[in-house]
Amino acid sequence: MKQHRILLIDGISRWPMGIEFYQALKGVFSETYYLSQKNFDRKYLYNIRRMFSKMRGDKPKEYVHPKLIFSQLKEKITEIRPTIVVVLGFSHHLVHQEHLKALKEKLGFQLILWDTDSANYGQSVELFEDYIQREFMRYDKIFSFSSAITRYMKQIDLVPCEHLPFGAIIYNKLGPSLEKNIDVCFSGLPNVRRLFLLSGIERENLCIIGKKWERIRKIIPDKIKNSCLYKDCLGDELYQTMLRSKIIVNITNAYFYGIDSGVNLRVFEALALKCFLLTDDYPEVRHLFEPGKEIETYSSYEEFIDKASFYSKNDDARNKIAAAGYEKFINNYTWGHQAKKMLGLLGVAY
Repeated sequence: MKQHRILLIDGISRWPMGIEFYQALKGVFSETYYLSQKNFDRKYLYNIRRMFSKMRGDKPKEYVHPKLIFSQLKEKITEIRPTIVVVLGFSHHLVHQEHLKALKEKLGFQLILWDTDSANYGQSVELFEDYIQREFMRYDKIFSFSSAITRYMKQIDLVPCEHLPFGAIIYNKLGPSLEKNIDVCFSGLPNVRRLFLLSGIERENLCIIGKKWERIRKIIPDKIKNSCLYKDCLGDELYQTMLRSKIIVNITNAYFYGIDSGVNLRVFEALALKCFLLTDDYPEVRHLFEPGKEIETYSSYEEFIDKASFYSKNDDARNKIAAAGYEKFINNYTWGHQAKKMLGLLGVAY
């Protein structure tokens, strides 16, 4: 039997997902290693070169220069000698496609992608095609967080693709019981869809978290302007705020929502904290969770406002659903569960 060694390369290391999944994977399969861009130097004057490329009007595939000094990455991978390299997120912004391909052929490892972001490239067919060409085509196999992307990849039959939803950690820093002094909490980047929906919240105590909301302060209605926490929260700070909230709202961005897809990380984080979740209603979320029992969903502005108001005032109904959602998460969607699913799909014994 082949003795495997797995290397996880974190392409989205600004977020804690990569390190959390690595820790879970290593807990299941000890021969697991982790690298991110934080382990390496950037190319000289990378930001300036990228800025000038944009100013020239270069296409995305031309101005997204790989950031890393490839010789450093090559040295680390050669030292680890993995049989499987799993890229989390994407790698085109880190290393040149041909360099990674040559190293793969030299060392003989399988190159796997866990796609966490492809639906964001749906602004245009041209941009999506570019993403498929410069990212997806590098790999021997793809896992995608999106069932819609998985279905599409199987239809075009370019690279084998399997659906692998996100997970979350079991958060154990609860401390003393926290007062639920926030009615509705949303954390994420601003966009028009999110602005329109959140602007409908009138009586409830609302908390909107995200540094980039400051950029659109002038068009945020006065009634919710003071609800914005103009900063990015991650890890403990975010989780503690969520724990003080009666309702965690998830508003899928328009590109994901437009293809009925993308059960994002916030869904699993909310359930892992035993919080009540109110999220978009589409087939993919119903495949994973039962609305009205384990989570709640909305499919219109009016339904969003009505359910936010109802559940902020009805503790028993809200707490019952939150408890059932937590049980579903514990039994199916911890990072440990997802690590085992990935290993099974890769044919790695653990």
